[in-house]
Amino acid sequence: MRNDIIERLSQPTPEEQLILSGQLLNRENYSFAGSFMADSRKLLKDETLITIRQHTRFTDFPMHTHNYVEIMYMLQGSTRHTMGGGEVINLQTGELLLFNRHASHRIDRAEQNDIGVNFIVQPQFFDVALDMIQSDNLIVQFLVDGLRYGDYNVAYLHFCVSEIPPIQSILESMVYSLLAPQMTTQRINQTTMGLLFMYLLRHINLVADSGKQKKPHILVVDALAEIENNYQQADFSALAKRRGVSLAYLSRLVRETTGESCTDLLQKKRICKAEQLLKTTDLSVREISEAVGYSNSSYFYRLFKRVSGSSPREVRDGSDATKIPSSKIQLS
Repeated sequence: MRNDIIERLSQPTPEEQLILSGQLLNRENYSFAGSFMADSRKLLKDETLITIRQHTRFTDFPMHTHNYVEIMYMLQGSTRHTMGGGEVINLQTGELLLFNRHASHRIDRAEQNDIGVNFIVQPQFFDVALDMIQSDNLIVQFLVDGLRYGDYNVAYLHFCVSEIPPIQSILESMVYSLLAPQMTTQRINQTTMGLLFMYLLRHINLVADSGKQKKPHILVVDALAEIENNYQQADFSALAKRRGVSLAYLSRLVRETTGESCTDLLQKKRICKAEQLLKTTDLSVREISEAVGYSNSSYFYRLFKRVSGSSPREVRDGSDATKIPSSKIQLS
């Protein structure tokens, strides 16, 4: 890891300075009232799918869960984690520890030279990575589990990859790009994450996991890929026919895995793309409706407001982004 990054992160943060002065860990920095669940609404800005945060040192971090996926990377030193099932993980320099949503763990006190960073990630950020590594493997199972609601087969993945230079290079790039977000884009970060997972798959022998070995059903992976790659004209009936199963069977597998129907997931993808177009282009609402797969603009308007909580006009009026002229837009 670059010396300037280590030097920057070795300095106590304002939160750590308060802890060193004798104050207790302030849970309100991470969660709302009630059980200790680190909440993405506290840690991620509106509509941001990934951010990076230095692990808080100089105090024990009590047992907690997250409503997002967390990836911890040790730049220097080590941290000791105890999982909800009792497993103890000593995370060493250069190693990765991936926590799925709702997996519980606590962390022993880290000292000045124990420098780790947490990638805080919303599950939909992994859409590109899921497409890049589409196959029946442990990482795909982890990513699919990220869509679940409180249930999972893979609670965590521990990659002992400190001696793998390409992986360390990718991680350094991700750390730097997220510390200086003006230098990159979300798509670049998503693609970089996909490359990271592709390299990790080449070293799957260096991973430890939570011990549950149930594999994802390839039909679910296919359905998620259909939504990601063909959201404008996604056809689940045709997909089911190609795979030799009924649409009802495919729909049931997707719901059991993700907690949502194929239709719900497709709508969320389309509305997400529509929000992006509203903020970054001068396309009309009717043109955007058709671009994301809805010929009935009135239905699109009602659906958009139900899914996003705002009307298309409210989203557009609230955006400060420079609009791309419609003549230069290439939809993908």
